Amino acid sequence: MLDRRGLARLAGCLVSAQLASDPDRARDPSFWAVVLPALRKVGHPYLLVGDSHSAICRINGSSPVRPIIPVHLACTAGSAIGLANPRSRSGYGDRLNALAGAIRKSGEGRGLPTLLQFGQVDIEFVFTYRRIAAKRARFDRDEYDEFCHRVAASYGGFLDTCFDIPGPVRLLSVLPPALSDAAWAEGYVDSHVEVVEEGFGPEAVRSLQIPSWAERTALHVAFNDRLAALCADRQMTFVDLCRCLLAGRPVVDEALITLSGGRDHHLDIAAAQARLRSLVERNVRDAYRAGK
Repeated sequence: MLDRRGLARLAGCLVSAQLASDPDRARDPSFWAVVLPALRKVGHPYLLVGDSHSAICRINGSSPVRPIIPVHLACTAGSAIGLANPRSRSGYGDRLNALAGAIRKSGEGRGLPTLLQFGQVDIEFVFTYRRIAAKRARFDRDEYDEFCHRVAASYGGFLDTCFDIPGPVRLLSVLPPALSDAAWAEGYVDSHVEVVEEGFGPEAVRSLQIPSWAERTALHVAFNDRLAALCADRQMTFVDLCRCLLAGRPVVDEALITLSGGRDHHLDIAAAQARLRSLVERNVRDAYRAGK
């Protein structure tokens, strides 16, 4: 293929599809020893790891010379607070620890940027599920703030002790909430999370006091401030996708939820990617320059 951007898009899709169909390949140093040099012949690969919301940052670069190439390892319904917990049912912390070790052993990880995105599952679902389990219908801001503090502390502990990856790591913010107030009133929950958390269903949700859409958006912004402070303490770069998407609005504009109509906790991928493309591409290129 003469079109380097097209080749980069194809290569990134093939590698990400391999990891999606066989996540254990991420534990194999020989996989990375072959894949990373091949991708570097085409452009600048970057590792993208996160919950299902991270698909929004799976962006191929626009440069016709050295396009950025996402290598995406999705951790569907993965929580930040569970990464450092060896007894977590998802096992994502162990998977990412093994991923980092495999890339180190491959000898090809030097300078490879990693974009890490966790936390949205915690503040949108884990906290709510714990309220359901404890039969606390009223939303308590102090309880929520304490939970967010523990999430950030656990996330930071994982970065400090478990995720020893050779290239630069940049933490991505959580995204603005996409569920409308009407969707919460209907007791909507995402089916993937319902599988992980038994009992987290519509009937249980209907009894809960849920902050308004604008209030939930402000809570996401406040949680991102915690992540920014976590990064500042560790001299890591924090990438605020949330404020970029909000652009000063109290909630996301309709252009980002046209397909879902506010009934899905994910933003529309194509619309969000169009807003975030330059920010993600700039951060990947900056990470490469900083690593040299």
